Amino acid sequence: MSGRQLVWRTNLRANLILWPEVAPNIAALAQSDGEPYDEEALLDKISSFGGGKEASDTRSVRNTFEIMALSGLAMREGSPPRLRLTGHGSSLFSFLLPGEAGRFAVEGNRRLAAEYVIRALSVVLEYRAIWALWRQCGNVLTNEELNRGMARLDVVASVPEAASSIRKARAMNDPTAIGPRLYEETKFTTTPNDQRKAINPLFLLAGGGRLFVKMEDDRRIIEEWAVGLIDQALIQDLPDLIAGTSPDTAQLMSDYACAPQAVI
Repeated sequence: MSGRQLVWRTNLRANLILWPEVAPNIAALAQSDGEPYDEEALLDKISSFGGGKEASDTRSVRNTFEIMALSGLAMREGSPPRLRLTGHGSSLFSFLLPGEAGRFAVEGNRRLAAEYVIRALSVVLEYRAIWALWRQCGNVLTNEELNRGMARLDVVASVPEAASSIRKARAMNDPTAIGPRLYEETKFTTTPNDQRKAINPLFLLAGGGRLFVKMEDDRRIIEEWAVGLIDQALIQDLPDLIAGTSPDTAQLMSDYACAPQAVI
């Protein structure tokens, strides 16, 4: 297992939602491929897609771009910068978003999209660590469990110990037995709903925008058909990327997504 230090991005504010529908803010940027990265202009586009109050200022553009870059779907490049979809992003959104011939994605072929997303995410250490924790906890994690479990994860090799603490805490019906939260209680995270909002961006990112994860109340469950795909990714000899928004990182994620031989 990799000994590289895991870096948890605790300031994420946008949710990666790709299924059953692509979220309006993500759809807006996906359909802005090649346009100048002008946050005011992109904010207008998000608002026109029905972004609601979340699109009230340009932070929504930055937050949306961040979550798309972290999942290997988009990048900023050039001077002045332009918004670009990666090859992976372009293929995925052509499948998930309606086009002239309608929308290709239906429940029966969701797995096809999920396979590519899993490949892209699999080259990032933090996502693999969450998957390994998920698998060792019976494919189910709650917001509270992931929050406290991540606080125990400094390297991938610490996953078994963190998973053991979660299983023991379940038997005690006391999540505090796992340890402190990664997201500490503040004036913004004092209620269960606040905690959900804080942890959801990482949960949804690692869960491929709901493409291979079910969300039931506070529980997030890996779809049964996705377990084998994740297990295959976890045993591969893959790059040890740390989650980031650089064009190089997004491009490498895209390259792995588009190369089936990368994950056997």
